[in-house]
Amino acid sequence: MKSRVSYNLNSNTVFLMDFKKPIFNKHIKFEPGKDNSINVSSNLLLSQIIELYCGESREGLAIEKNAYGKPYLTNRENVWFNLSHSGSVMALLLSRAGDVGVDIECRTDQKDYVKIARRFFHAEEKSSLSKLDPHSAQRRSHMLWCLKEAYIKAIGKGLAQPLNSFRFEISRHHVDLYEPAQLHISQRWQCQYHELDNHYGLSVCIPQGTSLLLSIRCARVLHPLQGETRSGRSDHFQHTELP
Repeated sequence: MKSRVSYNLNSNTVFLMDFKKPIFNKHIKFEPGKDNSINVSSNLLLSQIIELYCGESREGLAIEKNAYGKPYLTNRENVWFNLSHSGSVMALLLSRAGDVGVDIECRTDQKDYVKIARRFFHAEEKSSLSKLDPHSAQRRSHMLWCLKEAYIKAIGKGLAQPLNSFRFEISRHHVDLYEPAQLHISQRWQCQYHELDNHYGLSVCIPQGTSLLLSIRCARVLHPLQGETRSGRSDHFQHTELP
């Protein structure tokens, strides 16, 4: 019998997967024709990663949802997670530090992010966007959308938290979050945006002062070192390959 090998789990680790490519085993498959294919595959992947990195059996993995629909583990102490997918690509954020949120989004010309921003975003964000040229405004709106998704997932409220009740300020190298009714930069969360390539953006929201590590498995096009990273002020960003 092959012994189980466990790997050290960083305080916050993002796993990027492309389900169109073979990953851990033959049981994890992506079938575009089936509506629940990505959900079934995601749960299998989550259970295998927990076994690999936490050294615990994936048998009996118990997942429940809070009042707003955010899933969480009920039988694993000090392990938090969040999932996001766009197309066949999934991002899994696993944490030992606390509640977290992640969003991965494929940027497409068919989606008018500026229109979404004008309708739903904070007044100061809309004012900032109005000063940009159309191409830059579209790109910045996409970044804000990803960041907002990660934040509302981290706090566990989803869209029950109005998108215009909090705001982000994005500068060249970092992201500042102003939570609802707060005049100062958040001391609870650090939010990061990573431009993975010309199509995908990844945002994470993790507890302030903790580190982030990115693991890529069979995701050839998703390589953040080729793109742009905008992080919270306490950024510790690394890159690795899954073993």
